[in-house]
Amino acid sequence: MHTLGRLHGRFQFQRLFLPSSFSFSSSLVSPKLTRASSTRSAGPPPSQYQATKTNPDNNSLLSSILRAESLNSSMEILGKYKKPLSVFDRLQVLKAVSEIRSYKKAMYSPLRNNETFQKLCNNIMGDLHLLSLPDLVQLLSCFSKLRTSINPRAADTVLSLIEESGKSLSGLPPPDIGSIVNSLALFNIRTGRTELIDHIVAALKIRLALHTYDQHYWLKKTCRSFAVLGRWPEKLTDPLLGYLYRSIDVMDDYSVAIIIWSLQKSNIPLEDWIFEKTSTLILESESTSVVSHLLWVSGKSLHYYNKEFYDKMREILLSSKARHWCDPRLLSHMLWMLAKVRHYDPVLLDRAAEVALPLLCRMEPQDLSNSVYAYGFFNHPSPALFKALEELLVSYGSTYAFQNSQAFVNILWSFLVLELYPVPLIEQVFKDEFIKANSHSFQTIMQLDNASMTNPHLSLPSLSPSQRSSILSEMLITKHAIFRSRFERNITETLEKLLHFKKVDSSKDKLFIPEAHMPNGYTVDAEILLDENDDPIPPGNKHFKWSLAAWKKLCMEDVPVPWKRLSKIFKDTKNKGEGLYNISSGWVDGGRVAAAKRRIIIEIDGPLHFAANGNHKLGRSVIKRRQLEAFGWEFIQVPYYEWEPLGYDYTLQSEYLKNKLFTKKNN
Repeated sequence: MHTLGRLHGRFQFQRLFLPSSFSFSSSLVSPKLTRASSTRSAGPPPSQYQATKTNPDNNSLLSSILRAESLNSSMEILGKYKKPLSVFDRLQVLKAVSEIRSYKKAMYSPLRNNETFQKLCNNIMGDLHLLSLPDLVQLLSCFSKLRTSINPRAADTVLSLIEESGKSLSGLPPPDIGSIVNSLALFNIRTGRTELIDHIVAALKIRLALHTYDQHYWLKKTCRSFAVLGRWPEKLTDPLLGYLYRSIDVMDDYSVAIIIWSLQKSNIPLEDWIFEKTSTLILESESTSVVSHLLWVSGKSLHYYNKEFYDKMREILLSSKARHWCDPRLLSHMLWMLAKVRHYDPVLLDRAAEVALPLLCRMEPQDLSNSVYAYGFFNHPSPALFKALEELLVSYGSTYAFQNSQAFVNILWSFLVLELYPVPLIEQVFKDEFIKANSHSFQTIMQLDNASMTNPHLSLPSLSPSQRSSILSEMLITKHAIFRSRFERNITETLEKLLHFKKVDSSKDKLFIPEAHMPNGYTVDAEILLDENDDPIPPGNKHFKWSLAAWKKLCMEDVPVPWKRLSKIFKDTKNKGEGLYNISSGWVDGGRVAAAKRRIIIEIDGPLHFAANGNHKLGRSVIKRRQLEAFGWEFIQVPYYEWEPLGYDYTLQSEYLKNKLFTKKNN
């Protein structure tokens, strides 16, 4: 018989369940748990991996509790019961109470301050030394079901004793192992209990090696719990993948979906055969949960792209066979997945919009955001969908915007990309309280303000000068260094060489073309100013550092001049002549902008700026070009599919850039 050490300091367990208003004397010190050699002092010895049975005389009590209408009423029944209960009887009572919580949906009945419940838990915790390993697992399972009424420290105490059992865990049945891992996730035990996890993994490895292992339900629960907890054990990966490879065709679809989802969520590299199975299940399964989980997996699997899969998915959605696709969450996951993998299919998007129309009011905020985001992401118009969406969001009122701010801003961004301007919704994000609480949305808020400034005929809401300066200063202060890929560096270097030889005095140092931070919140790959002879105006010394105070002063200017280049401000006063000076129209960069006849922005378009299945331009690039051109800049794009065929031939590259910069203007 497996035994656990006797617990010293019984009072420390009782304090876990006392009301928060109860205070202990500072002289009390909780003694550490020690493991002794004592055995049970009461109750019959159970078999090693079987929980102790309750006294038959107390079956009537258990039956009454199970028939209770709520958790509190079950405690009233227990409070009136006068017969003595052993710790094993109390454990069965707690199990019955937890089943009420599970099956009768009495989750909202408060038990944390129920004295009878506290006493029940205190008595069990005080007699933990009498419980066998299966009893402790059963207690932990009850705690998980009643977790809203259980102090996490109590669960961790039980976990510590289970951890002490060591290799004995290998003899536990799969449901018990799954229950332990589930408790780790439910009580969010993100650190510690490393030995416990190692013992669990060792037990799982033994079972996964058996050809007779068929506990798929508990295997999927265990995998899901590890993934949700964020503590995926590396030693489990290879045995699990080997088992999945051998058994995937005989496992139920839901178990396969959850195990694959768990692996993907834990950032475990998956092989192509897993993605092929994923694609098959998405197309063939009629379970919305299976398809929904696997759509998420597909969306995260950016390296695996199979056009045939998306074509088949379109066929199914266009047919009458896919009734289960009319599920709000499943449809949302599908649209989100298309955006993540950048697969643009206008027919599929049009059909999805038709399906989504009657489902909008049933969608959770995040599902609604994911669905609508796909249309903005692909710059794909859907007038009926967005009209219905605007009416729905207006009917929700301002509370919806504040409670679901991230989803709300994403939805507005899609409106903006498609040149739709729902005034009542835009007004919500321009409120001071919304701006202060949503610094992560500053980029979209600035884009909305840019739309107002570039469409004066629409009389759109706009930010106040103080709001605009505050947001812009925050954005500029938190700007990170721009990482340039080899593709981007190659274009920039070629451009610098080309323009260097166009300078009036080409003997001077090499011309440097920096990336620029624009006064409307955008960052561009290169900004070039040309005079009336198409000669470049040098931008100044690239080594000058920004002054934080000067940033803020620039941003606080009460004159909206977004078409002006965001100028360099130098700390060193000796460079003041090259830096900023104040004129009536706002801050300008030493007269460079005033002297320029052409203000050009170079946008280097890598593969991520386009759909994966073609050269369809994505929404982020579309709105950037639209707004910067509206502010008076020439916007020249250099797409990767035009540049890469040039190889590293400087003659071809420079000729290509000459045509972009100069021939286009003449034409």
